[in-house]
Amino acid sequence: MKFTTEDKVGRKLADTLGQELFSASDNYQTFMQCSMFLKTHDDRFLKVRAYLAYSNMLRSLYEYYIGIFKFRDGDTKQLSPDTVDLRMNKVARNLLNFYRPIEGFINPSFPDTVPVEFGKDFRTIRNRISHADHRRMQSLDERTEVSLSEFYTKYHFVITKMITHPQFSWDGEKYAGYEWAPVHEFSETLKKNA
Repeated sequence: MKFTTEDKVGRKLADTLGQELFSASDNYQTFMQCSMFLKTHDDRFLKVRAYLAYSNMLRSLYEYYIGIFKFRDGDTKQLSPDTVDLRMNKVARNLLNFYRPIEGFINPSFPDTVPVEFGKDFRTIRNRISHADHRRMQSLDERTEVSLSEFYTKYHFVITKMITHPQFSWDGEKYAGYEWAPVHEFSETLKKNA
């Protein structure tokens, strides 16, 4: 469905984008806190919480960028996986290209490129996180796809840029001031049923 950023669909998509970005940012902060505690505490709850927070951050971040592509296109139609992979690579490449002259001077290990398989691996991880699929629990010798650990090792630098600098993906503020009617409705239901 075609839309403009000013019509009802465009405004609701902007609110949805804000909600996905909020979710990704909140899970990222939880992940960062848990990962700091894991350095000094070998606690099963912290391990599970860090895993889930990072997984959920990736799911929300992926959905945020899918929504950004639709927002820019002015169309709610489903994008093909290959198109999404290419566009995810372009977002990551643009962020690295923007920050390389500044940070590359300070950080000699700043990546020169985004691996071609980044978009596909991001989609694969998002699918494993979003669906109850046995492949999520495969051991290293059974695996035919990228694992969360492998994804983190290979792409965390790029993901950090994508989550901490979303302003390059659209002209809006992060998520301040959005009207999240379903959130209000749900919280009112909780109050009534508490």
